Amino acid sequence: MEGIKVNKKEKEDVKKNANERVKESEIINDDNVKINLKEIYEQNLPFIQKEFIDGSNFRSKPVMVKGIISPESTFCVSSSGYEKFCLDQNGVNEVIEMFEEQWNNKDDESKKRFYDTLYDIYQVTDKYFGGWGIPELRQDAYMESNNRELNLSQIKGKHIGQCVERAAVGHQILSILEKSGVIKGYESYYVNSHMTVKKEMNPHAFILLKDKIDSPKHILFDIENPVEYKKNERIVSTIALYPLTQEEYESFIDGKNICPKNILEEIGIQALGDKRIYGDSWEIPDKKVDNNYTKSQQKTIE
Repeated sequence: MEGIKVNKKEKEDVKKNANERVKESEIINDDNVKINLKEIYEQNLPFIQKEFIDGSNFRSKPVMVKGIISPESTFCVSSSGYEKFCLDQNGVNEVIEMFEEQWNNKDDESKKRFYDTLYDIYQVTDKYFGGWGIPELRQDAYMESNNRELNLSQIKGKHIGQCVERAAVGHQILSILEKSGVIKGYESYYVNSHMTVKKEMNPHAFILLKDKIDSPKHILFDIENPVEYKKNERIVSTIALYPLTQEEYESFIDGKNICPKNILEEIGIQALGDKRIYGDSWEIPDKKVDNNYTKSQQKTIE
């Protein structure tokens, strides 16, 4: 499906307002002009332990993992626990090359803006996976793979990447940026938890950015699901960022549900669609927003 494209001026307006909400001067290292993330990634590999990153099914609290993930580690993909995903070194290096190319072609001011960096990570991740993940293709790919396990490099451009794969890639880039000193104020966590929409609760993976400087500014980054809003009677999209208060952050890691405002609402723009609730509690609050579009109306971010 051809998405509705975002006008460049509209995108810049949202970026400007969002960057004012997330103060870039506390986050991005002003001295970095060029970066070599592949070198930093490979230098750290000998010190990273292999681990199994469990899913969120039947858990009362989120699964949270920080730091660079080993190529030998596996992510639980499905509720059955049989399907697994790996961030193999070849795949990560390909993503790094794409991100570096985009980053190194930016002007110095854009490199200092954290929102822009998260936007770049979304774009590179989406491009690597070939766009929106198609559930049927994803299920077939895992079923037909050796031991129901897929590496990142095996699914490049195949419309297979959904929440687990996208959150894993986004977290990996953020963790390498943090290790390089480019990102100073946040530490990234890969999170397996749940998301509830219209009282339907499903396992969901996303990124949690814990602020190391100013605790009321933690950010939940739902890299799979952009948020949409109306601009001049058109529906446009941007990345889904949810600034969390310290109370919301503590409630979430304790297993409770939270229904945070996304960054659009923080800067006075009305987001469209049903409210998203994140957390592992089966007690779902009655939070509703009028539907102004259907889920099938897929948009693209430029």
